[in-house]
This record gives sequence, structure tokens and C-alpha cells, in this order.
Amino acid sequence: MEAVHLSAFERVRLLNREEARYLPAFERTVTKIGQGHRVMAQTSLGELIRPVSQGTNDKVAQNAFSSINSKRLDFAIIDRTGLLVCAVEYQGSGHYQGRAFIRDAVKKEALRKAGVPVMEVTQEETPNAAASRLAAVLAKAPDDTRKYGVA
Repeated sequence: MEAVHLSAFERVRLLNREEARYLPAFERTVTKIGQGHRVMAQTSLGELIRPVSQGTNDKVAQNAFSSINSKRLDFAIIDRTGLLVCAVEYQGSGHYQGRAFIRDAVKKEALRKAGVPVMEVTQEETPNAAASRLAAVLAKAPDDTRKYGVA
């Protein structure tokens, strides 16, 4: 509390300028599909997927969760039950710096194991083209509403 009290704060943009170009196109696409999908930006991966308990060795699950919880998805597309149905990762101009490839590998493997498709978008792709690809991915997504009792 003392550190917060002694510090000044400023607002920052949730998305950088490059990423922000895609948000309206993705939002229009999910609205047009009309099945209750939502677009979430910069969402913690640990809020969207979790490791399955290993039963006798929950330490493995705890370590796996620790590995993903600090990771963020640029865009998370959730269905009307709140389940992640598609992860969208923007690979912009500053993306391949430092250890980004390791961070991406961890996210991709965890999402693969959870059965969630990952759509990568590059700066060369227009927002409308990326939104069209997103629509195609969502057309293949399972409808879990009956499974989770949502009409």
C-alpha cells in the first residue's frame, strides 16, 4: 500500500496502435455471426484455460498453471457460455524480440492441449482479411451451450 500511495499513476492503452486496428473488425465479425461470441483483449491465459489435475501429482498441474498464468492473449474469443473458442495472436513489428518465441511456444502448446485454435495475424494482413479468417474459425467451433446449460 505504501508503494501505491507514494507513486503517481497514468492510464495506458490496453492495445498498441497496431493491435487496436483489428479490434473493431473482430467485434463486427462476432456480432454479425450472432451466436453470442465476445472479443476480449489482453486476457490472462490462466483465466481461460487450466491444467487438468494429475491426481497423485498436483505439483505438475501447479507448475503448468504457473507457466501459463502470466501469459496474455492479444485477443480471446469466447462463446456465450464464457469458454474460449479461439485465441488470436498479433505478430507485429516488435514481436520477435528477446524470448518471445519461448513465450509463444508455451501459449501455443497449452492452447493445443486445451483444444483451442490459435489464429496468428501479421501486420501485413488487413483487419478485414483477419476478420474473415476469424469467421471461418468460429464456423468450425463446437457449440458448448447445451453441454453447459445455456440456451
